Order: sequence, then C-alpha cells, then structure tokens
Amino acid sequence: GETFFPEIRIDVGDLPGQADSFSPRFAVSDERVYVVWVDRRNGGKKEVLLNWSPNRGVTWASDVIRVQSIAATESESRYPDVAVRAG
Repeated sequence: GETFFPEIRIDVGDLPGQADSFSPRFAVSDERVYVVWVDRRNGGKKEVLLNWSPNRGVTWASDVIRVQSIAATESESRYPDVAVRAG
C-alpha cells in the first residue's frame, strides 16, 4: 500500500494542538479516501468528525463535517467507523 507523506493535517478548523483528535478510521473507494475520528474541539465533548479526499489523499476538504445526529452538548460519541460502497 501507499503511505501519506508528507504529513497533512486533516482535522482542520481549530488550531493545531488546541483539542484532542483520536481513533481515526479510514475507508477508500476508487480515488476517494474518507476519514472519521473522535474530536474534542467543541467544549471538550467527544464527537465524530469526517474529512475526505477526492484524489487518494493528495488534497483534502477545507472543512470537516460533523457526522453525528445528536447535539454535542447532549451526549458524547465514541468508537467511530466508516464504510463506503464502490461506484
């Protein structure tokens, strides 16, 4: 397999080191790469965020997407996972 080099920060939207980001999970379909992870940028509560690349990780979306349906102030999310269907 290929590796991501040089390092690219994909948990954009806050300052580097400002909040914890952990437990990343990846899925790939053709050229697209999807990554979800647990993030604590919004008041310290754990929530699941997503970023994606249309070109095998060369470039990434400029904004992350919050993928949980419950408000971050109501509960925490853990154990993210992602799957994609080819096509």
